[in-house]
Amino acid sequence: MDLSALASAVAAAASAVAAFLSWRSERFSSEAQALLSAQAIRAAIFERRFAVYVEVQDFMSPWMRDGHPDLVRLPQLISAWDRSRYLFDPEVTSFIRGIWLDAVQIEHDRPIINEEMEGDRQKAIEFKYACLRKYFDNEGDYSDLFYRTFAKDLSIPPPLAPISNRQ
Repeated sequence: MDLSALASAVAAAASAVAAFLSWRSERFSSEAQALLSAQAIRAAIFERRFAVYVEVQDFMSPWMRDGHPDLVRLPQLISAWDRSRYLFDPEVTSFIRGIWLDAVQIEHDRPIINEEMEGDRQKAIEFKYACLRKYFDNEGDYSDLFYRTFAKDLSIPPPLAPISNRQ
């Protein structure tokens, strides 16, 4: 066999190996980039969800401390509810809306409870304490219902597997 033909065959084989290695490296680099991008998106969504959760807790804190909600903070809760529609499952959004409506009802009933206004005082008291039991436990913490409602959307799922490892 001619030496130049052998050299050409070796060069062609080396080029094929180099092309394969370059393709493989590019493929894994693209997968890694896609994985990092997906994880960055998941982290950003988690941060936004957690911000909503903290705002709901901020609204609830005076309620837990004082036994009645502070409607001065209601715009903050409404803003959290509005963002929750795009970040959470409908169950969480409905839960936040329920907090909002219950808080408004309790504040509306407060003059009735204090006998400053006519109304069904017993019903107002029962509603107020039903809401306290619904959202808070007996030890001055948020209720299991409160935590369970947010838990699914605030849990951090395991990282995505690289595309080459998926089946």
